[in-house]
Amino acid sequence: MLVVPRYFVLLKRITETFMMNMNVHKLPNTVSLFVPEMKKDLHDEIFNKMKDDTNMKNLSNDSTAFCRYIKARHPPPTLDEIKFKEKEYINKILEKNDPSDLNTEKNVSRFKITLKKKLEFALKQSVYAWKPIEFTSYVGKQYLLNRMPAEYAVLNRIFLEISNRCPEFTPSSLLDFGSGVGTVTSVIRKYWGNSIIEYFNVDSSPEMHKIAKMMLTGGDPEGTLPIKHVFYRQFLPSRTNIKYDIVVCSYSLFEFSNTEIRLQTLLKLWNNTNDFFIIVEQGTTQGFKLIEEARNFIVQTDALSEYSSGVHIFSPCPHETDCPQVKFTEKPCCFRAHYFSLPISKRSTILTEYYSYVIFKKGKRPSNDPAWPRVIRPVYKRKKRATCHLCTKDCKLRTLVFTKNKHGLTNYHVARSVKVGDRLPMTFSECFLEDLDYDADTEVHDVSEEDFSDYDDETEHEFNEKN
Repeated sequence: MLVVPRYFVLLKRITETFMMNMNVHKLPNTVSLFVPEMKKDLHDEIFNKMKDDTNMKNLSNDSTAFCRYIKARHPPPTLDEIKFKEKEYINKILEKNDPSDLNTEKNVSRFKITLKKKLEFALKQSVYAWKPIEFTSYVGKQYLLNRMPAEYAVLNRIFLEISNRCPEFTPSSLLDFGSGVGTVTSVIRKYWGNSIIEYFNVDSSPEMHKIAKMMLTGGDPEGTLPIKHVFYRQFLPSRTNIKYDIVVCSYSLFEFSNTEIRLQTLLKLWNNTNDFFIIVEQGTTQGFKLIEEARNFIVQTDALSEYSSGVHIFSPCPHETDCPQVKFTEKPCCFRAHYFSLPISKRSTILTEYYSYVIFKKGKRPSNDPAWPRVIRPVYKRKKRATCHLCTKDCKLRTLVFTKNKHGLTNYHVARSVKVGDRLPMTFSECFLEDLDYDADTEVHDVSEEDFSDYDDETEHEFNEKN
């Protein structure tokens, strides 16, 4: 009896690729996980910037400690969170005290003083003591030494995906909010250096602007900028009618003192966007919470606007609804990028940067957009089968098991070749997704929390060896 597969696979480009004996890693759905090496001139510019520091070892150690501090940061607590902690602690104290001990005014006043001191101490222990980072010249050098290579690799991967999926896109202007040492400008010139005629960099620190300029001039503070129309400002443009083709806000959301200011700034950036709005943060739980907050805010605000032309999430989500990763697993949706550390005071090594991001695009999602599912976990490879964990366009986490017999050799090899962050080039029919009666070798099911438990050592070893 002939069994007809109950799914639709988009294989036109894939089949053509195999017919031409091309590598499956070069398919249009993938974003290569190669380790991007920074250009030699960027290395030279960093070294020229550091040459006035005689003790490079201390600078290297301080930059490592600074990087650990950045990755452990939390956003400032809200008033509701502080009040909740206060109420929780006061209830605990009242439960331990006997009401009969508060029979006189003197005992009551003494109890209030004691409670106030204990409450202040408890809040210091349980509430995150947020404070802004003061980017002095020395802190800027630490950031340049330790953070620029990691951010360079992350942004390189993000811009590479836009370039691969939209080859006809030729931006003419860039707005970089929280520009720092100018990493966005350095990376974006690789892809659209010939078309961009305006680079508008916004950062509150004048010292970071100085470092960014010296990175472009090869370490010479008096040198001439190699590209025209590069602007450095401490504030955003006051007019919202000025549009930029690409707006980037990378690693800056932790610097806002409260939620209201953060959301107001995101709205200003969105109003200044003409095509793409990119937000990047640390791939930690707190970093992803900020990304999720920004994602929901932009989508909901744009939906309520009378003059909106629409918005859709270009990447990584194939949908605009709430993130199923948070709903079902309570774990951050993050991806990884590999990079070479700078060979300063020690040998260069390959390191991994975890990051969370979202790319908004103006306009509604095109009707011909296949909205391919996104691979959100390492592919679980075993003999004659490959298991892919996917985030699909119907806002669900699903697991698909590929075998040669059921899906064919081409599909099987494509499934084994995709990495975390790639899109799996296929769509499913609604009847296939709703049907729960599957054969043993063809399995598609909703992902539970158990599916996201850590893989065994052998699988992790295979993944690390191949990446």
